[in-house]
Amino acid sequence: MNKFLRKYNKWLLAIFGSGLMVIFLMPEIPSLLSGMGAQRAVVGTIDGESITRSELTNIQNQAQLVDRLGLQLPFIGLVDNWELWYLLVHEAETAGMIGGTATSPIPVDTAVDISRNTGIPPMVVQQTYANWAGIANYLTHLAASSPMSDRRLRLEGRRLFDSADVQIVSLKAETPAVAIDPTEAELQAHLDAWGDTEPGEGDHGFGYRLPDRATIEWMRVPQDTIRSSIENSDAMNDIALRKYWRRNEADADIPAVESGAEIPQAVRTRLLQELTEQRTRELKRVIADRLRNPRRGFTESNGFVVLPEDWNSRRLSFDALAASLQEDFKLEAPTLSRSEALSELNTLRSLEGVGLANTDKYGQRPIGLVDLVKQAKEFGGTGLYPVQLDVAGPVLEDRQGDLYAFRIVETDPARPPASVDEAREDLVRDLNRLAHYRELTSEIDAVRMQAHNDGLSGLADARDVRVQAASLRQYDPRFVQFFLQNQNSMPKSPPVIPGLGEDEAVVSAVLDEVARLRQDGSLADLDVTERVEVYPSEDNLALVVVQLNKRTPITLDEFNQMASSGLLGSLIQMDELDGTNPMVDSFTLESLMERNNYIPASGQESDETENDDTASD
Repeated sequence: MNKFLRKYNKWLLAIFGSGLMVIFLMPEIPSLLSGMGAQRAVVGTIDGESITRSELTNIQNQAQLVDRLGLQLPFIGLVDNWELWYLLVHEAETAGMIGGTATSPIPVDTAVDISRNTGIPPMVVQQTYANWAGIANYLTHLAASSPMSDRRLRLEGRRLFDSADVQIVSLKAETPAVAIDPTEAELQAHLDAWGDTEPGEGDHGFGYRLPDRATIEWMRVPQDTIRSSIENSDAMNDIALRKYWRRNEADADIPAVESGAEIPQAVRTRLLQELTEQRTRELKRVIADRLRNPRRGFTESNGFVVLPEDWNSRRLSFDALAASLQEDFKLEAPTLSRSEALSELNTLRSLEGVGLANTDKYGQRPIGLVDLVKQAKEFGGTGLYPVQLDVAGPVLEDRQGDLYAFRIVETDPARPPASVDEAREDLVRDLNRLAHYRELTSEIDAVRMQAHNDGLSGLADARDVRVQAASLRQYDPRFVQFFLQNQNSMPKSPPVIPGLGEDEAVVSAVLDEVARLRQDGSLADLDVTERVEVYPSEDNLALVVVQLNKRTPITLDEFNQMASSGLLGSLIQMDELDGTNPMVDSFTLESLMERNNYIPASGQESDETENDDTASD
């Protein structure tokens, strides 16, 4: 079941928590609806009825929006083809699951916010999400329509939702008693097997694919230097101060003007603050303009600048920029810095000052350095944020008012290690962990005997680990209840093995054993030898020693709520099929085209390439 949760968490959230997801993702919505190009009056037929040019434009806009957001549908996943989207909308509409924008899962004010940030008309945004929610409901209802007897629902409901209260000792494989020194051939073979796998995603958690990495350089203009340049200028002389005092004497915070009186400190403070804020805004504009000037007139493609071969010699260096600002604004010299070579993107957040600086240039939600770099062209960015190698990004500002100009100067997109040396430390560590795990599994009988004789606490003390309590179940009913009752907070995933992580096989084995021993209630009257077992966790390279204490069945109210909703039947089906469903075959593009008698007009293209070209015009 945990595999199902991991695999389908996104679409479950999509169906029942769409408003929350939209708010979260809203700043990432690109401008999708411009430049659709020439369109034919008739682009195809469905059930003998013509598909008009306006229908095509509308449906392509919707499909691109869904695609760019990465919104997934149950059983289908991502929709990256406008024809597939059109046919799904058609079927859901025919089934009565789509009823216009009134059924959209996003509120009007959210649609307006999206429109304000993207230029997409609010009505189109709402229609897209109404269609998306309707399709999701249509697919879910179809999956739940297979009749199940009450007895089967009860049995499967207990299997999926009953919990076992246990105590656990996890013995993780680390370095074996005698560390091994793998040969180069062994290291290379291990890298060949798992080099292109994300860390933690392969067998035993193996995976050595390198993440996106970058090197950046930046220039900092501290707020203090801006303030000092103002404070020591003619803008703060006595004449300027007295003029400001007279203009603002009606302010409650400023005393009335008295002839010959000393200028109040409140006047000095207010004027200095206002002038500093003005100068900061001016500097932002000037920095951005000076960095942009060398590339004026350059063409753009998909939101990014097309750079000439001699760009590095034409661009404005931060050294030159700092010198010009120092001269023109009488500033102390701005500071120049550079990150460590090829840092993981998330580590850039720890860079002093610039790491937490952001810009409000792209909408209501400020966008920070890390999110901007992640959207760089070299890392597959959509062009929503025009950040790319060797081109200065937007001017950033931190909470103190310090300004930052930054530029990516080196990138290394995610890839498998090119050689053993790039992952040597991790490879050696994991091969030693694997050797230790084999040692542990050879000691299962001895570990079980020790737990029987000394109890879990004695075993834990001898192995220098802790005893931890847990409530294990295949699926948490609160997860379902969230979708049925509460769309205002994120659901919690099913419990994991404490101190270890998820392991579906171990959890299932524990639940099977507790079900065999007792249908419900305490197991304390059973001998410890009947309640303590050792399970190998291949996923986590560990032994899991479990003492069974109690079985708690799902409550009648919880069961009835999930059974009556139809969602329980869907979950049962997918659990039994390990997260798959025969429905998948029924909703391929080919199946939908045949079932709906869909015929594209002659010459009408529908592949992903066309979608990409259309979106970039």
